[in-house]
Amino acid sequence: MIKLLRKSAFTEEQNSARAAVYTKYYQHLEITRFLSGYTGEMEGFVCEIGPWQNFKYLRAFQRARLCIIDPYNNATGGGLANVPQNLPYPCSLYRCLLGVDSRVIPDRLLDLSFSVSVLEHIGQAECGYDCNPVEQPPEVQEAPRNAFCRELFRITKPGGITVHTVDHAARNLTLVKNFLATGFEPMNAGSGPTLDECLSDPDVIRQQRDWIEDDKPMPEEERVLHGVLFMAFRRPQRLFGRLWKPKQWRISPSPGV
Repeated sequence: MIKLLRKSAFTEEQNSARAAVYTKYYQHLEITRFLSGYTGEMEGFVCEIGPWQNFKYLRAFQRARLCIIDPYNNATGGGLANVPQNLPYPCSLYRCLLGVDSRVIPDRLLDLSFSVSVLEHIGQAECGYDCNPVEQPPEVQEAPRNAFCRELFRITKPGGITVHTVDHAARNLTLVKNFLATGFEPMNAGSGPTLDECLSDPDVIRQQRDWIEDDKPMPEEERVLHGVLFMAFRRPQRLFGRLWKPKQWRISPSPGV
């Protein structure tokens, strides 16, 4: 499942809300809608990547084992001094960056992982925060993204799901290639949006205000770059030509860090 978020997918009330001028508002609406199908029954490991201080999604899972991946001020292994005190409990915390220092996380751990407005930041500083679309993104951006996807594939259980929303859809449409190259498959059939749709579809959700000065309208030439991309992938259940058959759905907790 790879799609652009469009205004027509939301209610009139949601589209007229005060927060509707911000793309992150719609990202939270969409991830809530998707995860609601899993919160009551999921018993495996559920992980939020880069949640910072908002854990409402994890707390909605009534039977799952919870996990967080976030370095918290990049102080890897530096204890809990800079970690929010309202972490869900019980919850495994991996204080690391996927693809950088994440080998502490066990193989094939996660049944479901997700992030909201996180992945677009991978490689963003390295390429000078360029939001313009490119067919062949610079290697300085792609190297950390490929490393992230490889690590996420490693720690995802066969059959496991990973779901993400990102800003700057026109630039980050190439993230789909990063996931597919690693071995993930889209959850639903379909080719996903085109670059032309990212830039010209009038129904696409776009940032209406400046990111820093929120009382200032976003110029039209920039607004077209700031659509929202929703991606849902699954790690295939076939490994080395044979079907992966998990022994049981309910699994034991991981060691917390």
